[in-house]
Amino acid sequence: DQLTNAFKFFGPSFLASFEPELDAALRCALWWLSVWPSGSTFGQSMMNIVYRQAGHSSIASVLSSGGALKIIHFLAVVVAQWGVDRSLWIKHFITSHSSVSSQSMTRLFNFLDSVTKLASLLNFVVFLQ
Repeated sequence: DQLTNAFKFFGPSFLASFEPELDAALRCALWWLSVWPSGSTFGQSMMNIVYRQAGHSSIASVLSSGGALKIIHFLAVVVAQWGVDRSLWIKHFITSHSSVSSQSMTRLFNFLDSVTKLASLLNFVVFLQ
């Protein structure tokens, strides 16, 4: 509400045009303050949730020790969501600046959406075990 009031004199479409970037910046800040130093989100820390990786060490310990898995987590949480929020703009930009057809871009985004949903389902099944 305060952010909307701060930009009320710029017009209603000004803030809406930058909303995906503002959301991504907030997600990035939350990720940087939670996952990067400790290897788990604030909610996971509060609930003391431990994810296991194929019966070996916990993912939280892998996240806290290795930077590569943290970067993959960042890409999956922050960058992927920004891509979903900006998918129409990305599709328009790529089709207008290259020879890629709009139909092939639509198929690509549908495929990526299906992969994301499948990964989410697999994550949920692993969490339930």
